[in-house]
Amino acid sequence: MKRRDIGIMVALWVMTFGLYGLVWLYNTSDELIQYNEKTDNPLGRVILALLPPLNVFIIWWHVQAVVRLSTTGGRKSISENLLFLLWFPWLPVVPTVGAVLSQVQLNKRATVPLLWPDV
Repeated sequence: MKRRDIGIMVALWVMTFGLYGLVWLYNTSDELIQYNEKTDNPLGRVILALLPPLNVFIIWWHVQAVVRLSTTGGRKSISENLLFLLWFPWLPVVPTVGAVLSQVQLNKRATVPLLWPDV
């Protein structure tokens, strides 16, 4: 897991009119796939995230993976239902509370120190 600065994440998301959100989704999906020892394709998840009916499932998968990662000793640090609801309304230009909270949870498990520039 790579630690990402929340302020930089929000700034890049807004300055790129939401395109950084796709980069963030690709990178965090790739890290979660590796952590969970799966063989999924993060690029496929980004492509599916661009399709309105399927993006809900991609967000749900991402939330489930983040919650699995953040669970310690059988105790969840955040509810998957709450985190999922905080992803909506999904505005592509501004990161949602759910995206920010997901990154906070990922930062708690990060093994790579914060680097600049953060991508």
